[in-house]
Parts: sequence; structure tokens; C-alpha cells
Amino acid sequence: MSDYGTTAEADAYLGLPWSSLTTAQKEASLTKAEAYLDSMDWQGSLTATSQTIAWPRTGVYDKEGREVASDSVPADITSAFFECAKLDSTGELFYTPEAQVTSKSVSAGSVSVSKTYTDTVSAPLHGQWVQNLIDQYLNQYSSDSLLRA
Repeated sequence: MSDYGTTAEADAYLGLPWSSLTTAQKEASLTKAEAYLDSMDWQGSLTATSQTIAWPRTGVYDKEGREVASDSVPADITSAFFECAKLDSTGELFYTPEAQVTSKSVSAGSVSVSKTYTDTVSAPLHGQWVQNLIDQYLNQYSSDSLLRA
């Protein structure tokens, strides 16, 4: 399906409940995952101008300063591809946290107090996992940007 990985490889990597999806659902999610990864601001440049996806690339360095092979897709990128497909299959790939406005009022006789505040719903953990997998290969990478478990 994609140079990032096949439907069969996604099945092996993701297991259940992914493997219970139809082939059409899997392919749709893999296509969106590919588009998502291809939209990133990666280090370096395409290895060949004829490439249909963003990887492999030349001039890319990992977080340890080692040059990434220009003839293959790094395992982290392949894992991120499968994780993105899984997120798409659950509707979370393009999930945007929304602020929730909460109001509370308390009354005691003729005295009342009312407070309104905004509480942000956090993004799903797997979205952060994908970000951690790809961060080191992005143009704006800095070792401070990685989330620590």
C-alpha cells in the first residue's frame, strides 16, 4: 500500500482491535497516516525526486547526531505510520483538544460567589507517542522537546 508499510505489516504491528477492521477501513486509515507524515517539516531532502512519499531522505540526523541511512525509512517513522493509522481508525489522528468552560456558583443567604474558568482537555497519550517517535527527525527538533515517561 505505502512505502511506509503494508496492511499486513500494520496487522502484525497493531493486532486487535485494528485487525478486526475491514480492508477498506485499514487502507483508508493508512492513506491518512501517510498524508499526515508527509505533511511534516522533515530534516533533509528527498533521496529521489521521483518519490511519492517524504521518506527516505538524505541529510537527516537522529537525536544522537548520527546520520540516518538515506536508502530506507527509519523504524521510528514506520512505527509512527502504524500508530497514526490506528489513531485515524479511532477518530483521534486529527484530534484537537478543546477548552471547556466551567462555571461554579455558591450561595449562602444573600451572599453568592460565582467563578468561571477554562479547563483544557488533554490530547490522547498515543498522539504524544507519535510525536516522540518523529520529533528527532523534524527541522525544529531539540532534545528538550521530547516528552519523558
